Amino acid sequence: MKISKRKDGRFGTQIPTPDGKYKTVYGKTSKECRQKAYDLVAQLEDGTYVKSDKTLFSKWADDWKAGYLIGIKASTKKSYCGHLNKHLVPVIGDKPVQALEKKELQKLFTSLFNDNGLSPKTVKNIHGSLHKCLDDAISAGLIRINPSTGIILPKRTKPEIYPLSESDIPIFYQAAKNSQYYPAYLFLLLTGLRLCELTGLTLDRIDLDNKTMLVDRQLLSVDPIDFGPPKHDKHRTVPLPQTAIDIIKSQKRKQAEFRLLTGNPNYNHTGFVFTEDDGRPCQGQTVSKHLKKIAGKSGFPNLRLHDLRHTFAVLSLQAGVDIKTVQENLGHHSAAFTLDQYAFVTPGMLQSAADKLENIYMSISMSNE
Repeated sequence: MKISKRKDGRFGTQIPTPDGKYKTVYGKTSKECRQKAYDLVAQLEDGTYVKSDKTLFSKWADDWKAGYLIGIKASTKKSYCGHLNKHLVPVIGDKPVQALEKKELQKLFTSLFNDNGLSPKTVKNIHGSLHKCLDDAISAGLIRINPSTGIILPKRTKPEIYPLSESDIPIFYQAAKNSQYYPAYLFLLLTGLRLCELTGLTLDRIDLDNKTMLVDRQLLSVDPIDFGPPKHDKHRTVPLPQTAIDIIKSQKRKQAEFRLLTGNPNYNHTGFVFTEDDGRPCQGQTVSKHLKKIAGKSGFPNLRLHDLRHTFAVLSLQAGVDIKTVQENLGHHSAAFTLDQYAFVTPGMLQSAADKLENIYMSISMSNE
C-alpha cells in the first residue's frame, strides 16, 4: 500500500473497488490514512462497501415516500410524510445522503426542541421517521451506517391530566347540554373511547341486545371516509351502560328525522352513530374545539377532550373496577401502562382495600369473643 503526501499536507492512497475503479482515501497523517485504507478494504471484503453517491436527501425522501411505505397504516404513512416535508427536508434536503453526519443531525433535533418548541414526544416521532427513512437508505445501498442512530433526544415527561371529579361532572354537563356535541361528550365519559374511535363508531358495531359495542377501527379521514385499525391493533368489546344505549337510540331517531327533512336516501349511508346535521361523520377537531369553549366557560380551562377518557378511567378505578378490566375497556396495550397512567388514583384505592381488610378482621375478632 503506497501512501503519498499531497501538496495540501494530507496523506492519500488508492484502493481498487469491485467496479474496476479506485477509491482514494485521505488522512491528516500517514497513520490515519493507513487506518482508513484498512477500514475500506474490510468493507470491500465483507460486502458493506458503499460506492460514492451524490443523491440529495430531498430526492431520497421522495423516492422513499413513493416506493418504501408499503403495508403500513395510512395514519403512519401520513405521519412519516408530514415529518419529512415539514421538519426534515427544509433543513437537510439539499445535502447528499452520504454527507449527513450524526453531529449535524443532533443539532437539528436539539433545535426542534429548544428553538421550535416541539414537545419531546413530537421530536421523538420526527426522529423515528428519519431513522426509518435512513435505515431503508442502507438497504438501498446509499449509505453504510445510519447517522441518526444514537441521537440524544429530549426526555419525555408524563403529561398532566385533568379528569373531572364526581362533583365537577354536573357542572360541566350543565354547561355542555345545549351543545350539538353534548351526546358525544356524555358518550365519551360513559365509555372511555378515544376520539377517533368515537367519530368512527357505526351502528353495525352496536349490539343493543347484549348492551355492548365492538371497537375494531378508528376514523382516519372524513373526505374521503377512511378507517384504520384501533391503536395497538387491539380490538375490544366494551359494555354499554343504559344511558349510552339511550344516546345511541336518540341519535338514530335524530338521524331518521334529518333523512326525512333532507329527502336524501343516502343520508349517513355509512351508519355513523355521531354525525353533523348533514349526515357527515363528526370531525374530531371540531368536536374538540367546541369542548374547549365550553370548558373555559364552565371553570375548567385545562380540560381537553381526552380528559373525558381519563375521567372514565379514574371513576372506574375509584368505583372498585379492577385494573385489568379498566385496561381492556380503554384498549391500553398492558395493565402496567394503565396502572402507571393512573398511579395517582391508587393511594386511595389502597387505603380503601386496607379499610376493608380491617373491617373483615374486626368482624372475625368480634365473632370469636
